[in-house]
Amino acid sequence: MNVKGQMLVMRNIIEIILVIGMAFFFISCLSKTVDLFTGNSGTLPERTFIAFTEQIKDISFSNKILDSKRSELFLEDGQAVVYFEPNKEKMSIFIDASWDTGDKNYDVTIMKPSSCTSSGCVCFLKEKEITTEMDVLGIVTEWHATITPKDATCIPDVKLSLDTCTIGIKNDVVSYTCTDGFLIERHLIKEVEDDFLSFKGNDIYMTTPKNLVLTLTNEADKVSISPRSTES
Repeated sequence: MNVKGQMLVMRNIIEIILVIGMAFFFISCLSKTVDLFTGNSGTLPERTFIAFTEQIKDISFSNKILDSKRSELFLEDGQAVVYFEPNKEKMSIFIDASWDTGDKNYDVTIMKPSSCTSSGCVCFLKEKEITTEMDVLGIVTEWHATITPKDATCIPDVKLSLDTCTIGIKNDVVSYTCTDGFLIERHLIKEVEDDFLSFKGNDIYMTTPKNLVLTLTNEADKVSISPRSTES
């Protein structure tokens, strides 16, 4: 093959490579655009949270009392869905270990993100800052932790209820008691415990599976949440 023929072949190969590259680029952009408009953007936990809140809105606007719907949440370690009651700037959890000395109980305060309003607000906590402190009162030590959201997706104007403080399987803990809201978390409280160096390894927390199947039920003035089943 002469030089002219070789150059023609090379040009055809380069053109084919460019066409294939442009096709992949177009498909990638199209896929991202479709995800954006269909709500499929973000991580799996983010997508399930958005779907969860859309189902809450759908069922609350249906005006069908006791109408129920299946929903699902997927949480990675350290993530949580937190509900703040109307006109509350924070919600709190008391973790009861009920050890004989009583000095391994602790409380956790979660601050409400600024994107919430004064109405009921549900948030998906992705990134947060944990600060801990202890107060020594005679022979008893009180342990306190504060969680400040740094990256959270919040949906205001919702009214929700959960019969318990949280959903999960007990480790070496008796109970959680919530005030001014509730939470569904996976190892967020474990991270708090690990920040208390004296507690590390004591397993004073509850474990929620990554994949949690829930039932949403429309009641007169709120949507109630209950665990349907769990999948590890």
